[in-house]
Amino acid sequence: MKQTESGCTRGKIVRLLSTWLSYSVAILSLTGLSLDTQAQTIPCNYRNVITTNFSGAAIANGRTTTSNGGGTANTANVPDANLTNFGTITTANLTNSAGQISVGASTTFSAGSTAGYVVGNSNITAANLPSSITIYTYLAGTLQETSTTVSNLIEYTSLAGSGKRVFGFVTTLPFDEIAVRITRSSSSSTEIYYPFVQYPGLIPSATTTSASSATTADGAVDLTITGGRAPYTYLWSNGVTTQDLTNTLPGNYSVTVTDANGCTATLSVTVGIRTANCPVPGQNGFTRFSFTSAPTVTGQGVGRKAVYSNVATINNQAVDVIAEVLTYSGTADATYPRFDQVTNTISGARLARYAISGASTAPAGLTSTVKWSVVKTGTGTATVPAVPVVFNGSFTVGDIDNDLTTGSTTLESVVINKADLYSYKLSNPTNNTVSSFSA
Repeated sequence: MKQTESGCTRGKIVRLLSTWLSYSVAILSLTGLSLDTQAQTIPCNYRNVITTNFSGAAIANGRTTTSNGGGTANTANVPDANLTNFGTITTANLTNSAGQISVGASTTFSAGSTAGYVVGNSNITAANLPSSITIYTYLAGTLQETSTTVSNLIEYTSLAGSGKRVFGFVTTLPFDEIAVRITRSSSSSTEIYYPFVQYPGLIPSATTTSASSATTADGAVDLTITGGRAPYTYLWSNGVTTQDLTNTLPGNYSVTVTDANGCTATLSVTVGIRTANCPVPGQNGFTRFSFTSAPTVTGQGVGRKAVYSNVATINNQAVDVIAEVLTYSGTADATYPRFDQVTNTISGARLARYAISGASTAPAGLTSTVKWSVVKTGTGTATVPAVPVVFNGSFTVGDIDNDLTTGSTTLESVVINKADLYSYKLSNPTNNTVSSFSA
């Protein structure tokens, strides 16, 4: 039975990665099995190339041909709107006797579409019919592709109704015409019902532009559609019906795309919040922390605190860096864990340093957690609560093996809480990790 635009039933829908829908049909190798009892499943992206679906569908006379005693009959039945009639291709008892019927659609189908024909009763044996069929595609009268059982011809059993067989192939070039040829060296007659196309699966994808703040509607989503059949309609979760979103608040959005075949696909996206890139030395406004003065250290073991005073001025505010030991698995003493400074041998800059043990006394598996804070100078003491200073900047943590001992092979690691960072970069992924532990 020919499937019309209004008569198309939905096929099996397979959801992939929760972002797009593809349409699946069962494929059977060309074995010539009887298909009379095969159940028919028509996916929504399937269309017969007949006048009901494509008003320009018509026989392409220049490529509807015969050779070596072959013949065609009732070819006008192939593209017409009658759902029950058919054309016929016959062959004779001559070498390579053949007949060919070609239908143009006056519509260009995209590469990746499946092109094929539905054929009916034939006195060619079921096993031999596939090897007798060749399918061609054309564009503006020029041959595009040829498909046979030797190359890429496929039998689509789930598209076949009772008493019919469906042959086609996935194209790699655009086309506007499909031809079928039966070639035999013996007498035969085969019913040709109609050509068909199956459009590529409808796939939406998107790129997003983050908003500048949590309350500023200046984010955007740029939606791109591949596959399916234009035109498309759109319905976003916020009620918008345009293809793209503009002037959008941060948040999660989803869109349902519907194509001209009635196929649908969904996509979910997130509009984030823009964050400033970390500054680098030499940028305007970059302030390097200076740890030229020794820290003031109090406490021992867990709770030991170091205050590096007046290390920088940020937005006209003098700031301190405070480091505090939160956990320590070793046995603390008056020396370790220790806060002090070290000189960068490349840049000459003075850096803050935390050492959890001496090189010769460090037990295996020794761990410690330190919290570093940037606060308003003079706060964060025993009598004055800390006043954090918010800034966009970079904070570098280095793993210095055995207090800079030359040739040291001790493998230590630095673990940083990713939730506390806007961005991060690992200079040695083998020995340093960024975790996703909750903040």
